[in-house]
Amino acid sequence: MSARDEFIKLLTQSMRNNGLDELPSKLVAILYISPEPVSLESLAEETKYSLSAVSTAMKFMTQLGMVKTTKKPKSRKIYYYFEKDLITFTLELAKKKRDLNIRPTLEKLPKILKKYKKSKMPRAKKELEIAQTYYTQTKHLETVLTKTIQNLEKIHQGDYK
Repeated sequence: MSARDEFIKLLTQSMRNNGLDELPSKLVAILYISPEPVSLESLAEETKYSLSAVSTAMKFMTQLGMVKTTKKPKSRKIYYYFEKDLITFTLELAKKKRDLNIRPTLEKLPKILKKYKKSKMPRAKKELEIAQTYYTQTKHLETVLTKTIQNLEKIHQGDYK
């Protein structure tokens, strides 16, 4: 097995361990090790998956911000690439998680908790406890994520000690 194949296998397994299915994991691994952006057709050929399956996976990963697209001059083809700087990639994901998930939850949940407190429904008290725990844990996650983002920014700027 070549070094490239071993790297792709290693990264594919790592991505699978993080919850991605086989095809997206393999695509991420191929894009990560590829020095240049890769066409959809080349990805389909290398993975041995259909063009349709690869296209669907790439659209999904592009929408998530995992994969980026580009075009080459005088070409209509879309090429895909993966951020090679893991610090930048992780920093972008952490900020996205904070901005799209955690902050909206912390903004909206207090109003929901107030409604639960006023509710006369029989299960409202137990649901309130669950929702309050969720809110408390989300606040803790925001604190941890904010510190993580700050540390990643320091590393990114070369200031981490």
